[in-house]
Amino acid sequence: MANKNISMSKVRQIMKLYTQGMGKKRIAQRLSISKNTVRLYLAAIHRLQTPWDELQKRSDFELNQLLHPPEQVLVESKVTQLLEFYPEMEKQLRKRGMTVARQYREFKALHPDALGETTFYKYYNQWKKKVYPSMHIEHKVGDKMYVDYAGATLPWIFR
Repeated sequence: MANKNISMSKVRQIMKLYTQGMGKKRIAQRLSISKNTVRLYLAAIHRLQTPWDELQKRSDFELNQLLHPPEQVLVESKVTQLLEFYPEMEKQLRKRGMTVARQYREFKALHPDALGETTFYKYYNQWKKKVYPSMHIEHKVGDKMYVDYAGATLPWIFR
């Protein structure tokens, strides 16, 4: 589907104009959306194999659920291995000099048939957002001072 979902009123207009015999290019021009977006939505509507008038009767929420079903996350044994590894990995990351890349290499040594590095990072970032949520802090300029400590410091040698 398109990168950004369009409003359901535009989807209804696409269906209405298409049933009236208007072409995809003219629909796109009239609604100020791309021709490819019109094509993708019409293809999704055709895949539903539901009569147009029945789709028109549905609420916006129901129509949105039909056209943009929630992604189903398949929990495989390999993903389960990752999710079981992350809590221990989080403890290890608190140690000095430990990195996520080093933890990935250790995980790969334990599970040679496991998922790849990119997938490891993807699931780790998802897991970390759920376990350690963060939020933006609004503050007045000069009111408080925040220090970002990045770990070990470099030694200074004076001669």
